[in-house]
Amino acid sequence: MTKNERTNYHDFLLRFLPFGFVIPNLVHLGQPLSIDKALKKVEVSGHGAVDEVEGVIYRVERNGIVDFLTKFVKQTKVDGIYLPENNNGETIWNWKE
Repeated sequence: MTKNERTNYHDFLLRFLPFGFVIPNLVHLGQPLSIDKALKKVEVSGHGAVDEVEGVIYRVERNGIVDFLTKFVKQTKVDGIYLPENNNGETIWNWKE
């Protein structure tokens, strides 16, 4: 981001891919995609996560400018599931080692 402006997806890729960062998977590009269809596409995480995907983020760009982002979170999501107070004092890192 620069001030209140988000970088468009194309420029984001050009900046981050050369450094080997793991970036969010692109589920769809083009016309609108329903929540049901988007969730079907992310049933299995593309990042190697072993737990269920929580939802999807929609990023809407028009003419190369980010218009808005919105997030759909499944009703089954449990907040703080990996924190020690919810895991008998153990912190769970959802990360590839």
